[in-house]
Amino acid sequence: MNTYQLFLGRDIPSGGTVTDEMMQEFIASTLDTTFDGYTLQAVDGVWKGIHEDTTLVSVCTDRKDLVLKVAKVYKNKFNQDSVAIQQLPAMDFV
Repeated sequence: MNTYQLFLGRDIPSGGTVTDEMMQEFIASTLDTTFDGYTLQAVDGVWKGIHEDTTLVSVCTDRKDLVLKVAKVYKNKFNQDSVAIQQLPAMDFV
């Protein structure tokens, strides 16, 4: 099992931003239906030298295919240039 982090930029390259309402719909329709649990953080991301609000999703799973699927859904839904994914060692649960 690994921990994956997905960096979901909130700026839309063609104009506008992913609003809180749009993000909540994505969370409900995609994250909630794909993973048993995950952690969300609001972070400051930088893409091509420009700062943007970013939602960081951390999930511990052995299903990399689902992580890639979620990233593709977000990329296509919000016309993103890319979604960064970082793979880390598994978290320990106590």
